[in-house]
Amino acid sequence: MEYLEPEDCDDLLEGSDEDEDVTEANNELLDLNELEEVAVGTVSAVDNPIFLDMLQPLGDSDDEEEDEGKVVREEKRRIEDMARRDKMVKMLNMVAPGIDLFPPSDEEENGFLYFSLDTLDLETDMRYTRRAKLLGHGFTSTQLDTIMSDRLQFVRHLMPEAQSVLICDKMDFRAVMNFLFYSISVCTDRGLNDLLTKAFFDLRKNYGFRWNLSLKHIMAVLLNYGVEEMAVFNSRFYNKENVGLLRHLEEVRKTGQEAGEKYQLPKLPVFLQKRKVSAKIMFLAQTDQKFHFCVSRFIHLVSEFSAGLPSHLEFRYRNNWSEQIIFMHVLLLLGTDKRFIMDHRVKESITTALHYHMDSFSSSQWFWGPANKPANDQAKQVGFNHSNVHKSLIRMVNEFFPGELCPSVITWDQSSHANLKVTNMDGTSDHHLNMLHRIHLVPPSFRGNQVKKYLAFMYLQTLAEIHFSLPTHVDVVDLVDTPDLCDKLSDGLKMIVLSKNYELTMTIMELYDIIVGHEPELDFTRDKVEHINRVKRGVLGWVQKKLPGIGRGVDINNEQSIKAMQLAEYLDIVEGRWQTCCNNHT
Repeated sequence: MEYLEPEDCDDLLEGSDEDEDVTEANNELLDLNELEEVAVGTVSAVDNPIFLDMLQPLGDSDDEEEDEGKVVREEKRRIEDMARRDKMVKMLNMVAPGIDLFPPSDEEENGFLYFSLDTLDLETDMRYTRRAKLLGHGFTSTQLDTIMSDRLQFVRHLMPEAQSVLICDKMDFRAVMNFLFYSISVCTDRGLNDLLTKAFFDLRKNYGFRWNLSLKHIMAVLLNYGVEEMAVFNSRFYNKENVGLLRHLEEVRKTGQEAGEKYQLPKLPVFLQKRKVSAKIMFLAQTDQKFHFCVSRFIHLVSEFSAGLPSHLEFRYRNNWSEQIIFMHVLLLLGTDKRFIMDHRVKESITTALHYHMDSFSSSQWFWGPANKPANDQAKQVGFNHSNVHKSLIRMVNEFFPGELCPSVITWDQSSHANLKVTNMDGTSDHHLNMLHRIHLVPPSFRGNQVKKYLAFMYLQTLAEIHFSLPTHVDVVDLVDTPDLCDKLSDGLKMIVLSKNYELTMTIMELYDIIVGHEPELDFTRDKVEHINRVKRGVLGWVQKKLPGIGRGVDINNEQSIKAMQLAEYLDIVEGRWQTCCNNHT
């Protein structure tokens, strides 16, 4: 076929008549007005043939009922799966319930009992007397009122990084430091809290006047938060024979230093004493979030001050360390409060503060107590006196029995645990998971591990319902030397295991593991291997025999079955670790 060349280029650009027909058809299908009607109006969508294949036949009611039944079944299955998941989480949950160290007021709210940011006054409460001199420097009374009431203006004129006209002598400095400290404790604004905290630290670093953080300051803030006084500010508790402070004060007097026969609580600030006895109601309620913020920030402040400015702590470098022991005890109680059980920042701050306070004692104090030397040849051979620091601390911490001391702080339902105990038999001790949580707050340092072992030993005796043994220090030898804890278990321990109280049994096994230790070079030496094997046979082996057989299977819907499986796996892990460490030293 012969090719015919077009007469001009226009013929090529115009196209054929058929192409024009197709274009017109496409334009008809893609008319925007019609598409808009389809998208907006339901009637147009039904009538439009494009959507016919997406519509269900109107007369097919059986299919509709079938689909509705399927949706109902899927929703029911989803609800059942969520319920099963929640139940499993609850069964596997091993989080401590904590204590309520700040029980709410009659209004069922937490808040500030005696002072707040608005009611705290620099001149009246802190005895600041420089107003007359400031008026002579050109300030007006109105300006001074603004400066002393507005914390932002106060810090602006304070200039803590340089010489301030607001501070002239040691009395001014003390008043301003106290004002900043108490203001930080009740400041709910994050930005202003940070500013006040920075001014507080800068002022302490840049001035040579005396101001030390003491137990008086800490108690004043905690009382303002509404802390349970029977647990924290209770002289009767601190002077109990079993707490150990009376013995410590006696040892201090033997060294020739002055110490009272009984411990006296620190005197509270004058302004707080007046407000405590006043009939005027000064309570200022706070939301849970703001209250949590203030208390947690206060814990951070105390921890940072302990670590960063140790020379300005009132209760360090003394042979009479009663207040320092109480301070560490209060820190452990704060760390077990229900508001901070899952707050890792608070936990880290408390652990850091405990670390620095434990390391602040000299070696002679830590091992020998106030005497600073061995009491006799036996103590010299053992390496500790009975009046050493960590024993003094643990005796106080162990005596915290909320059931008899301060029932208002208990957060768990004791009546629901009639068959499976979570405390000692009388229900007076702390919750066993709170005990473990408190031990884990102690830093994993050399001295911290000694504290952990002693505290675990005391808690183990509490749960075993036996008379307390109080050695100078604790290791695996003390377990073997206590028959009720090794070769012939006490009736209390047997009752816990035989009653299938697997959760409490798990805690007891962890206490044994803490006492045996986790340091291969220190805790698994050749002379301790035989003692560890005796504990393994007499305790771990006996408990394993009382657990359900592995071949019986595990019912994942049964909480007891899940707990038994957890306990069996934990015992296998502990036994394997002990065996491995012992084999390395045989």
